[in-house]
Amino acid sequence: HRRGRVDGIAQTLLVPAAQIETLFTRERAVRAVAGYDIADSGWLPVPASTSVTHRRAGARLPAETRRVRPFLRALEPALADGDFRALTATVCTIWQQRYKADCTALVLGERDELQTMLHWLVRAGVGREQIEVRCPGDGLSVDAVRAALQRAGIAERSLVAVPVLPNARGRFRAQGRARVGVILRENDAGPLTGMAQLHRVLHVLSSVVR
Repeated sequence: HRRGRVDGIAQTLLVPAAQIETLFTRERAVRAVAGYDIADSGWLPVPASTSVTHRRAGARLPAETRRVRPFLRALEPALADGDFRALTATVCTIWQQRYKADCTALVLGERDELQTMLHWLVRAGVGREQIEVRCPGDGLSVDAVRAALQRAGIAERSLVAVPVLPNARGRFRAQGRARVGVILRENDAGPLTGMAQLHRVLHVLSSVVR
């Protein structure tokens, strides 16, 4: 759809061209902030000369689209609720600030960010047993991570001690060492089966949720 004319897309989808143009503008802004894209994709409306500056963690496989579409459609009724929509918008802001293309895990820099992300994942329907929280020895305190897991109703076995975790990307660089990683374990149960799918979901939601 990106390579078609906006007016042609509007006629096909029966959506006003102005709305489509607004969506494209938002989506481009999201990718610019998060640095999220397929390298060398040349996707419009990103100029070919700058598309190589975008990266993303993980390759885009057919399974990603097969899982992401039904997951997003299932979220539509929930997004009509004001509280959940506001929570989703907060999570999208966190994702844009923290996403790192060289790191599949989402490395967070604050306890509140971890709590918000876990709360959203559970409310969005991601299985608690598929969520893994990675805690380095020099990162967020284990007690704080355990408390966040408990509040989200996630078993403590989801906490995994790791020797190394990258610094959290974002504007809060002074907090770079107080960090924790959130990752979706590879699984066959769904609704999402890998972290690349979760990144894609948050990319789409960041473009449409305000």
